[in-house]
Amino acid sequence: MHLPPCHPFRSAEARASYLAGYERRAAHWPVPAEDAWVDTSFGRTCARISGPIAAPPLVLLPGIGASSLMWSEMVGPLSKRRRVIAVDAIQDHGLSVSTRMLRCAADYVAWLEELFVGLGLEGGTDLVAASYGGWMAVEHALVHPERLRRMVLIAPVGAVLRLDSGFVVRALLARVPVRCCFRRFMAWLAPGLARGDGAVRAIFDEMVDDGFTSLRWFKPRRPVYPRRLSDDEWARLAVPTLFLAGETDVVLPVPRAAERLRRVAPQVRTEVVPGVGHDLFVLKAEDASARILRFLDAVP
Repeated sequence: MHLPPCHPFRSAEARASYLAGYERRAAHWPVPAEDAWVDTSFGRTCARISGPIAAPPLVLLPGIGASSLMWSEMVGPLSKRRRVIAVDAIQDHGLSVSTRMLRCAADYVAWLEELFVGLGLEGGTDLVAASYGGWMAVEHALVHPERLRRMVLIAPVGAVLRLDSGFVVRALLARVPVRCCFRRFMAWLAPGLARGDGAVRAIFDEMVDDGFTSLRWFKPRRPVYPRRLSDDEWARLAVPTLFLAGETDVVLPVPRAAERLRRVAPQVRTEVVPGVGHDLFVLKAEDASARILRFLDAVP
């Protein structure tokens, strides 16, 4: 398949504009990092690596519409004790370049498996995945439990409860190429950030800039709709897992999700962070990082 040099962007100018903005955001990454590139059958994947070389590996998967840079507030505490590998998901925003469409859950499972192999992660790897990335992670864990040691799912959309139609409508309206539409969506998604001031408000404004720029400059792509896993699938999940979510999350009805997991998958540990929603990775970065590390360090 012939792909233009600017792929997956709309034009060469779009590519240059997005990459300049990405570099500006990457400059705020609080710890030393190096980029690694992995060629897979779905395209080239970029990962940002931080932390001691000899530390246990910890892979981070972002939510939809985000990149590895969404972990900027959490990578500091996590990388003190882990070799953090923050991924730009394939077929999404960031530096990864997809050359073949991912059309179903099995494609994401295959891409993740190729990524782990390409990174030299033979097994016993820890995985933390947010939102849409959480759905990807649990699909992979069901097929390749031997690859993972422990897994943390941060508000995984779709996998526990079906996506609410209200969220889908809001997300579609956010794609209207008008900045105020996207900003309203982000304010609904992350109200704590939108109402903040000082450094918190600056992070929100940067997220709006990044998200709206991405919508403008990347070619349109149709994401795979995350499926709700069956009771039997959750019951046979063999990887020790932590479900972590903010109490007021507007995307995922957290109390209902936690109740379902306690009922059908009692082996999954659930923790709810009070006073925060889908933006907990910024507003409660220290708290969330501490919870994750406690779970990862727990004696089996």
